[in-house]
Amino acid sequence: MEIQFTMKDKIQRTYTQIAETISETFNNLKDSAKEKGQAFVDDWLNVLPELEAMGFETTSFGVSLAISPAVEVEMKGAGAAFTDERIEQLMETYDSNKYVSLVLKSISTAKKMHKKIGKSDRNVDIFLKIIISVPPEVQVYLGKPEIM
Repeated sequence: MEIQFTMKDKIQRTYTQIAETISETFNNLKDSAKEKGQAFVDDWLNVLPELEAMGFETTSFGVSLAISPAVEVEMKGAGAAFTDERIEQLMETYDSNKYVSLVLKSISTAKKMHKKIGKSDRNVDIFLKIIISVPPEVQVYLGKPEIM
């Protein structure tokens, strides 16, 4: 009997493999720092399937291995799928997840500022760039950035 994996399962497996690779770079650190760093990266990697379930697509994924490793993820979502009302609902749903909340607040803030300069976000794609490092960084672009 063949087992069918969902897309979320496949994505989670990929992120788990990447997390294991990153954990190897923590080998030279003290155990407590290594565990905290690995837990931090794992927490963020668990956010990515949630964002994909919301409607974002991963368009780029990179890993930087150094004393301070980093993971860079670029995602794209249809602006029409992320109305102010839906973002508010998602923020309530993910209120207890500080990482998803950070991404949603970043999107909400970018949309508000975009409107303040007189732009419409109705038919504009949303691009996310998440840099998982210490500290983490979330960048939001409304419309396709020329240089990312």
